[in-house]
Amino acid sequence: MVNKVNPAKLLTAVTCLTLTLLLTQNCGQTFESAAESEQSSESDAPTSIADPNEPPVSPVVDPPPVEPPPVVDPPVVPPTPGTKVIVVGAGYGGRRAASADGGRSFFYDNYVFPGTVNAVTLENGDRRRPVCPTSAPRTPIGANLVGCCVNANKYNCWGYSGHSTWLFRDIKYGNGMFVAVGGFHDGILQTSRDGSTWSTKLDFSVENKLLTSPVRPNSTWFAGVAYGNGRWVAVSGTGILVYSTDAVNWSHRNPDIAYTGNAFRSLTYGGGYFVGGGSRWGVSRNGETWDYLSETGGIIKIVYYKNQFWGLSGGKVHTLDIPSYRWVVRANVTGATHLFLAANNQLGASGSNKIFFSSNGTVWNSSTIGISPSNIVYIPGTGYIASSFNFSGSTSTIYHSANGTTWTTRADRDPGMNQAISLWAAGEVPK
Repeated sequence: MVNKVNPAKLLTAVTCLTLTLLLTQNCGQTFESAAESEQSSESDAPTSIADPNEPPVSPVVDPPPVEPPPVVDPPVVPPTPGTKVIVVGAGYGGRRAASADGGRSFFYDNYVFPGTVNAVTLENGDRRRPVCPTSAPRTPIGANLVGCCVNANKYNCWGYSGHSTWLFRDIKYGNGMFVAVGGFHDGILQTSRDGSTWSTKLDFSVENKLLTSPVRPNSTWFAGVAYGNGRWVAVSGTGILVYSTDAVNWSHRNPDIAYTGNAFRSLTYGGGYFVGGGSRWGVSRNGETWDYLSETGGIIKIVYYKNQFWGLSGGKVHTLDIPSYRWVVRANVTGATHLFLAANNQLGASGSNKIFFSSNGTVWNSSTIGISPSNIVYIPGTGYIASSFNFSGSTSTIYHSANGTTWTTRADRDPGMNQAISLWAAGEVPK
């Protein structure tokens, strides 16, 4: 018997089978497409579509570092026609010596204090009891101060530690003139235009003594002198200040503050200002009116370099900020005790058998030179000259160098320190 198939049921079965196959195929494709889309979103970074009408964007490149301008040394100015550069030394016993060859020989060399009086020793270390020769007997010259004096007017006197009436403490050149100042109990000042002819009369003179301080009548020695702003100015160890337009006729003013033992020890001019250094220090435009005076200080060695005042104290190099009247430490130069202007537009320092040079005052190079000169001066076109003296050995030595690092020495003509040179200044004089 043959079973008959119900057409309706057959149609339903075929339809369901067809739908199942279709659903299976479509669902597989849908799941696969979703998985691929998810993977693509995780791995591919979004991109931007460039506008073809806009110019291409250049990559950002850091600019090259800007090199600072090179430091150009100022040209060496030759001497004025009809003149020559000389160097003049000054120091103990009124010694003045002038040289046209950088100090290797002197065309003038003289002193005031007699050479027969050498270094004075003291009985039991008492400065009131110097051991004096018969040519210069012991003479009171001030409160608790006694010297060996050649004459009764206390003019030529010698005291302890190389001090004498004719002890020059500073010498400068300016406005065609050398001016040397100093003293022991009284101040002294002498001038010269050629290094060999010196003034014989001291201004403010009483028996050729310079000036007596009202705050310390028995001692008015001068420690620093400088020229600038059309006038000479000198400062004393007791606060007296003197000024002059010609270094012949002088005016003075008394200290603004009472003398308490502090003293000026140096004076420098630059940029329209006089700056005095020492245990006290001050700033002035004319030497008469002082913008600032301080009873405390400590910076003695001061030079004017690259439009700033530079000072040295305790191995530290400072600059002076005038608006605030503050010394600011710029560098440590261990062992340095003296500061000077050097060749090639540099700043120089010396001490502890070394010499130091810097082109900016903050970074320094040092060389061992085996000597410790007390004063170094650069003579354009010639080189450096310096000197040193030894109290205990009573010796004086002069040094020369073409570059500041290699030095030659020669003994001074006088072995005694009573005429030792301790200061130098260079300037132009007529030929």
